This record gives sequence, C-alpha cells and structure tokens, in this order.
Amino acid sequence: VADTSRVPNPGSGFVNITEISGSSFGLRHASSPNEEYYLGVTNIFGYQIDKHFLAGAGFGFMAYDSSNLIPLFLELRYTTCFKRINPWFFYGSGFLIDFKNVADGSQMFINPGVGLSWSFSSKIEGTFGGGLMMQMQPSHRTSFINFKLGLIFRKNSRSR
Repeated sequence: VADTSRVPNPGSGFVNITEISGSSFGLRHASSPNEEYYLGVTNIFGYQIDKHFLAGAGFGFMAYDSSNLIPLFLELRYTTCFKRINPWFFYGSGFLIDFKNVADGSQMFINPGVGLSWSFSSKIEGTFGGGLMMQMQPSHRTSFINFKLGLIFRKNSRSR
C-alpha cells in the first residue's frame, strides 16, 4: 500500500508562505540606486482557492545595494498536483516603499516566474523558484533575475 500522506492535495483554506529572495546582479545599470543586487525575506498570507490556485497578500524587508525597501504586494500562484514534486507559476505585483525617501525612492514592481515545490508532509511544502523582477519609477526601470526559496504552511489538506 502506497503512503499518500506526503502527497500534496491542498484543501481550501489559509496558507502562510515564508521566503528568502534575492538577486546577485541587476540586468540594467544606469547609475541609479538599487540596481546592483538585493536580498530579502517576505511573508505571504494567502488563501488556497482550490488544489491549483492560491492568492495572497505579502510584506517583507529587502536590503538593496543603496537602501532598504519594504515590499507590499499581491501574489497569485498556480501549481500542479502530481506527486511530491510539482511545478508552479507565480505572479507578484506591488510596491517597494523606501521610508527614508518615500517620494523619490519608492517604486512599483512586477515579478512573474516559475518554480518547483516538494512536499515534506501534507501541510508543509518547500519551494524553489526564479523569475524576472521588474521595478519601475518615473525616472528609471531596473530588472533582476531573482530566486525564491521558501516554505509553505497549510492549515488544510486532503488525503488522496
């Protein structure tokens, strides 16, 4: 008899995602602040809509080469439910707030990407993903190839 307790089959309900993210280099250099690298930690409070779709709101802390920014964002995720390892797609969008210079240092961002998740138990998954982080201000745009490494904690899960 196969052990299905570790096979992800998420039920609808609350989800908490904690991630470390970053990039070691920016894709465009125009001598503007915050375009060299960043490293951050974020937390997403989400809702698992069905076994494939998740939506959530997030916040965190990101240390850039020139300043520290606070991300406030929405994220959508689509995942497959194959076995213990699953591909997933994400799209995040929101604001990066620079509390030392709100008017000129804050910016909007979008971050689409892909990744893999693996199930540790029916309620905990590990994730690794990568994407394109695009940041926009009126005066300039900056892009990064970024990574995300995290854990998903689920309140509800169903057995297969």
